[in-house]
Formats: sequence, structure tokens, C-alpha cells
Amino acid sequence: HKMFSQLPAENPEIIRTVCSEKIGEGTYGEVFTCTFRKELVVKCDKDVDTKDGIQYSSLREWVICSTNRHYNLPRAIHVDMNKSRAVYPYYGKQIRKMCSVTDNEKISITQQIIRGIAYSHCSLGVMNRDIKTDNILYDQDTGRCVIIDWGIGRHCAESANISGQMYTLWYRPPEVLLGSKRYDFSADIWAVGMVLVEIW
Repeated sequence: HKMFSQLPAENPEIIRTVCSEKIGEGTYGEVFTCTFRKELVVKCDKDVDTKDGIQYSSLREWVICSTNRHYNLPRAIHVDMNKSRAVYPYYGKQIRKMCSVTDNEKISITQQIIRGIAYSHCSLGVMNRDIKTDNILYDQDTGRCVIIDWGIGRHCAESANISGQMYTLWYRPPEVLLGSKRYDFSADIWAVGMVLVEIW
């Protein structure tokens, strides 16, 4: 299948890598750190029996993150379909959990978020649909900002009927809050605006 052909080839050495500290958890997955030549992050599906198949949201995220080439979006370097997990470089901390951020860092984060979303919309044709401060990482050592969690991302060239139960409540645009199932890339832009309000 074309979708599977876009995934990175399995690396036997990474497959044997053991996860260490758990650093995050969502509705469908858990995130751990591990070390393989350098610090990495492993995102694993929760309570998954691969005999029943892989969650579509995971497969969708793996494909988006395996084909991505943008500095401000994540790139999966390994996908282990047998264990339903993907490996990514370590991109830093969630900006929501950062204690002190300078004005210059805020400016840089703002610019990088906008560049990442612009690339996602214009080059990939993908809406993230879950933009929030929990899903934006920033490494203060390198100054790099990365927008993560593309499991409910969707390819969408124009406004279409889409599930409205996306976006965390505080980041939902007015049309989604009012129950509309027809929205477009502007919904992501609204969520970006809410993130910038939090940052500043």
C-alpha cells in the first residue's frame, strides 16, 4: 500500500532500544525517552494488540511525520509496526511547562510556529487540528521549536465536512464551538492565535 511505503525502514538496533523515563501521556499514547547514540523520544500506542490492527490515527501521524522535511515539524526516524511505536529526535520541552522565556525567545517561537503551520497548510495540505501549548516543543539550547502530535491531522484542500470534536476546548474556533462540521485551515490559525496569547 502506498501509505506503508512512505514509512521509514525499520532499524534493528533501534528496535532493541529500551525505553526509560516516561515523559508524557495522551488519550491514545504514551511518550518515553531512550538513548540510541543520542537522546530520542519513543511514542507508543496505549493498550494496543497489533493483531487487531494499528490505530489509524497512529498510521496517519507516522506517514505525515515520515514524509515531512520542515525544520519546525517532527520527523519520525523509525517506525516499529510490530510494537505500534515511533521514534523521534528529542525536541525539547512543552512550552506550557517552561518556567522562564525571554522576549527574544517568544519572538522566535512565534515565527517558528507560523512557519511550521504555513508549511503544513501550503506544502503538505494538512490541518493539525490539535494545536495547543502542550503540543509545541522548544529547545532552549538550540532555539528550535517543533509542532508535534499529528495523529488527528487531516489532508484537506478546502472546506469539507469534518468531525467537530477536535481541538482542545480552549483552542476551538467559534464555528467548531457552535457545532459546525465544515471548516478549513483557518481553524488551525485560530488555535495558533490562542497559543500566542498564552505565550505573550
